[in-house]
Amino acid sequence: MLLATGACGHLSPTTHSEWGMRVGPDFAPSSLANDYIAFYRDSILNRQYLDWPNALTGASWPPGGNAVSMAGQRKADNAIAAVAQAVADGVPGHVIETGVWRGGLSFLMAKTLEVLGQTSRLMYLADSFQGIPPPPKGTGVRYSAQDASAWKRFRILNNNSVHWVQRDAVRFHLNEEQLRWVVGFFSKSLPELVQREPDLQFAVVRLDGDAYFSTMDALNVLYPRLQPGGFLILDDFTEWTGCRNAVHVYRRDNNITEPITLVPQPYPELNGGAYWRKQSTAPGWRELPTCVGPGKGITRDLRATGSFLPTRLTRTVADQVQPGNAQRVVNLPRTHGPEILSLSEPTGLYRCYDNVDALERRRFG
Repeated sequence: MLLATGACGHLSPTTHSEWGMRVGPDFAPSSLANDYIAFYRDSILNRQYLDWPNALTGASWPPGGNAVSMAGQRKADNAIAAVAQAVADGVPGHVIETGVWRGGLSFLMAKTLEVLGQTSRLMYLADSFQGIPPPPKGTGVRYSAQDASAWKRFRILNNNSVHWVQRDAVRFHLNEEQLRWVVGFFSKSLPELVQREPDLQFAVVRLDGDAYFSTMDALNVLYPRLQPGGFLILDDFTEWTGCRNAVHVYRRDNNITEPITLVPQPYPELNGGAYWRKQSTAPGWRELPTCVGPGKGITRDLRATGSFLPTRLTRTVADQVQPGNAQRVVNLPRTHGPEILSLSEPTGLYRCYDNVDALERRRFG
C-alpha cells in the first residue's frame, strides 16, 4: 500500500490521518501480507466504499446496515497483533471471541491464523445470537444502568443469527473447518463447551459481552484455560461500567496483577478497549512484553499495514486519557478520564507510549 511506504505526497494530512496510515517506527510497515490483512480488515469494517467518520475508533456504529463489525480499526489492529504475537512467541492454544455479533473481529482473527499458516489452531465464535440476556436476580450484584436495560434497549445487538454469520464466513473466504460455533448464553454454552472439550486451551481470549455477567461468565470459564503468554482482550472496558466491575472483581479474587493496558490509539483519539497478557510464575519463565510492537517484517510478525503499535509501557495518568463522553449511538457513553483511572486494584491502568505519541500530543494539545 502506497500510503504506508511514504509515497503519499498527493494526499492531504487529514486524509492520511483519517485512514490511520502514518509512517514511523511505531506504525506497522508495508509488506504483501501486511497489506492483505489491512485490506481484509477494511472490508470487514465496510470502509472500502462507505464513509464512516469514526472508523478508526468505532465511536459510532457503522453505516450501511450490512457491516459485520462495529469495533473500529484500532481494536481490529490490536486483535491482529495479539494473535500474531501469540503465534510468534509459541503460545499454545486456540482463539475465542465471546460476543461476536455479526462475526467481523472473529473473521479477522481467523484470517490472521490462516495467513500465518496456523491451520491446526481453531477460531471459536461464541454468541447467544439473541442479544444480551436480562441480568439475573438475587445475586447481590449492583448493576449499572447500562446492564439493567441493555437486553431491551440495544436491539441492534439482536440483529444477527448464527446462520447469517455462518453465511458471511463463507463470503469472507474463511476455512470452515477452522471455525467452531458456540451458540447460547455464556452461563450455559461456555461450561458445556469445556465439558465437551476438557483439554481446551487458548492463546487469545477476546471478550465482547458488554455487561457484568456476560463478562464474568466468560472469565470464570475461559481465563483458567488461557495459556501463559496469551492475551485477554476486553472490547468493552472503556465503555461499560459492568464490564469494568466484573474485570476488577475477577482480578481481585484471583490475585491477577498483570497490567491492564489500553488498546493503543494516537492522541487525541478517545481510548477504546483494553487487554492484558497472562504471565507465569513457573521457574525459568521469561516474562513477555505487554506492548505489541509493529513487527520485524517477517511472516510470523503479521500486522495490518499502518497500524499504531507503540512498545513502551507506562502507567496512565489523567492527562493521558481523553475526558468527556463521546456518545455511541443511543446513550452508550464512552467513559474516560478519572472514571476509568479510579481502579480498586494497585496495578492501575497502563498504556503503550512512544515518541510519536508525544509529538501528536504537542501537535493537537
